[in-house]
Order: sequence, then C-alpha cells, then structure tokens
Amino acid sequence: MSKLCQIIHNILISIFLLQHRFSCFFISIKFTVYHIYRLFLASISSDYTTLSGSKRLGILNKELKVCKKTPVHVGLIICEDSISFYDLNNIIFWLKALGIQFVSVHAPLMEEWQGEVQIEETCSRNDIKIYCCQAHDTVHSIQKVTTLEKDVNADQAMGFLLKHKSPEPELVLQFGLPGLSLGYSPLKLRFSTIVNVPTHRSITMGTFLNAIQTYKSCKQNFGR
Repeated sequence: MSKLCQIIHNILISIFLLQHRFSCFFISIKFTVYHIYRLFLASISSDYTTLSGSKRLGILNKELKVCKKTPVHVGLIICEDSISFYDLNNIIFWLKALGIQFVSVHAPLMEEWQGEVQIEETCSRNDIKIYCCQAHDTVHSIQKVTTLEKDVNADQAMGFLLKHKSPEPELVLQFGLPGLSLGYSPLKLRFSTIVNVPTHRSITMGTFLNAIQTYKSCKQNFGR
C-alpha cells in the first residue's frame, strides 16, 4: 500500500512539474506575443513617433477624413513679440496639406507678412484663403458699429464684425502666452477648440501634428 502511495505521489509531482514547465512556457509565449503586439500598436499609433513628418501628415490627413474632423477654418493667434515669417509660411503649407480651406491669422506686424512675395505665391498656388487681421481691425469695426444710426439691428452689427465670408474656425492654434485672443472677436470663437502651442518659432512638423492630434481627440462642444 505504501508502495502504491509512493508511486501516486511521484506521478502527482511529475504532473505538477510538467504543468509548471508548460505554464512558464505559455507565459513566455504570452509575453512575447504581447511585446510584438505593443510594437505593432506603436507603429500605427496616433503618436507616429517612428514615422517621418511627411508620412505622419498623410496618415493624419486620412484619419481626419475618416472621423470627419477635418476643420474647414483654422485660426492662428500669435501672442509673441516677433513673427518668424518663414515658420508661419510652413504652418500655412502644412494646413493646406491637411485640406484646410480657410486660415485667419491674428498677430502684430501683419502688413509686413502680407507683403511677402513667398506667402503670396503660396496662397495662389495652393488655392487657400488667408485672412490677416490685427487687433485694431476688430476695434475699428466695433467703433464703426457704435457710430451708426440708432436703428442699426443685430444682423447689421454682426455683418461688420464678420466681414469675411468664412465659417467660424473649428480650431484655433494659439502661439505664446495662453489665454490671449489678441483682438480675435469672441463671436468667431464661440465653438472653437483652442490649442496652445508654446511658440511658432522653429516649429517642427511633429509639434504641429501633435496640436492637430489634440483637436482630433477633442469632442466638439456644440450643444454641450
């Protein structure tokens, strides 16, 4: 009897050891598959950290179209001491590559930027509508409304403040100090998603795409 118990005991120990070895084997396979899966997700994730700028731009463009979140109008607010026209031109070019139709820029020294031949060629070649505004533009519009006859209605006042026939910006990229609208009419920012970027100077395509990705992941506040 004791001999039979010893045999059964040895069999149970063998089964336990065999199960333990197989368990370690399957755990090892599980971790290997999981690691491969994580690498695959990283290669197609929304961060696109391993992809070049042009590929990220193309993938993000497709994603925006699929989820129907491509903004028609993007506003740029530059709350910085000086403007880098070269970097501003790059931002305009990237926006056009994403299919943006309207861009409004609110920043100081916009007359100098409007006189740049490079941006004029970019606009005509890419067929993108760009509105350059300064803080005093909105102030002058409000002054004009307040000096009219008393029978001016709300629609006429709105017409002066929204003189450009463009939709309200779905996305506003604010460069520099956060919280400043720089004369941007609140009437145009009612439903805008505002994303702050530390600076527009020497901005990389990665920083730009991360800002667009932030807009893509936001839920619109219509009716909320």
